[in-house]
Amino acid sequence: MSSKKELKIENHWLFGYFKPFVSKRVETLRHISELGDVTRFRLLMGVNYMVSDPELVGQVLLDPDNIYIKNRGFWSRFDDIFGQGLVISEGAIWKKHRKLMAPAFQSKTVQTYFSSMISEVDQYVENWSHGQSINVHQSMMDITLNVLNACLFNVEFNNVKSQVVDCIKQLESQFALRVVRPFGFQSTWPSKINKEYWSALSKLETIVKQFITNVREKNDDKTLLDKLVNARDETNSGLDDSEIRDELITLILAGHDTTSITVSWALYLLSQNSHLIESLREEWSTLDPDNIDYGSLVKLPLTRGVLRETLRLYPPAYIIGREPLVDTKIGNVEIPKTFAVVISPYAMGRDARFYDEPDQFIPQRWNEDFEKQLPRFAFIPFGGGKRTCIGEQFATAEAAILLWRILSKFNIEYTDSKPLQPAPVMTLTPAPFSLKLSRPTS
Repeated sequence: MSSKKELKIENHWLFGYFKPFVSKRVETLRHISELGDVTRFRLLMGVNYMVSDPELVGQVLLDPDNIYIKNRGFWSRFDDIFGQGLVISEGAIWKKHRKLMAPAFQSKTVQTYFSSMISEVDQYVENWSHGQSINVHQSMMDITLNVLNACLFNVEFNNVKSQVVDCIKQLESQFALRVVRPFGFQSTWPSKINKEYWSALSKLETIVKQFITNVREKNDDKTLLDKLVNARDETNSGLDDSEIRDELITLILAGHDTTSITVSWALYLLSQNSHLIESLREEWSTLDPDNIDYGSLVKLPLTRGVLRETLRLYPPAYIIGREPLVDTKIGNVEIPKTFAVVISPYAMGRDARFYDEPDQFIPQRWNEDFEKQLPRFAFIPFGGGKRTCIGEQFATAEAAILLWRILSKFNIEYTDSKPLQPAPVMTLTPAPFSLKLSRPTS
């Protein structure tokens, strides 16, 4: 990876940081974060405030006075996709949906998914062979979609999976465009690229609506999707089809993405540090195959360290946006209402104040002494406060299982001569890359 010192990040008198934000996004975020605890910066005419001090980050994310909402300037670009799903919604809608969905992601429930997660991973990986090269991120997306369905949906998925994947690719390919378009009408103009985007979204909606219809006819109460379809609260009010559609699309797009990105980056980093794979195998050899649970796998020291170090270096949610509903103050800086407040887990995770050799992959740093002295909000790959990612434990369990089941069976080799680079859009996706597989000799 190129050193940030080799990159020239310019604050243009007219465009602000817009040009480097488009071409060198994470480097630009890191550069701005190093300018101060709270830094005012512009992207074209849009004024933003970057918060880089852990205590002040906590003030925003914990939001004791309930003055912050998700940044509307960003998320309004994706209303047509996420609707009133958890990732966007606010207030009473958010509370209602979060309350309905939270039990499906609690640790005791995640434990019940373990056998299904392992089974889905094994079924996919058993088709790999010695000497094969795999498209890593694509493979991880395929597996995590299978796991998502097996654990949370339990619908007939195989016959539409390729369509779902194609729709996701088409939508995600345009996320970057929508983020940097300066004018709202650019996303509503009937251009060829917008028509392709709308077509993909329409196809995905049709598939999702069929899932809802099938589940409603089944009238079961086993999966999260069953519960969303048949949900009733204390007023006997449930979710309408539009609300269920929003949460399903949110889960499909965001629910599998975090894990597929994390494991893709972890496999790449481990391919550059192959000695750690042997150490992981030794650690996994201590597992009782008949009694594996969330704690016995995820809390293994090196396994946990690899996951946390990967999330530190390449957090999928690399940027968090908020906006205050009232004029407020962060540190000594006045923040006008509705102005964007930006927090970057990527920049926080590479801050030399908190991490020695911040650009190096050192999983062993995550020991008890290190974590005791680390400020609470210096490591926030899943956000923080009331809007901490609901799927954190699900994603962590799935990622640990993927590494365990893949690396127990294969060695991996990165054959490209150039270091892997991020291709950030809505999430910190890696650029497309392959790994060559080989069977361990012993």
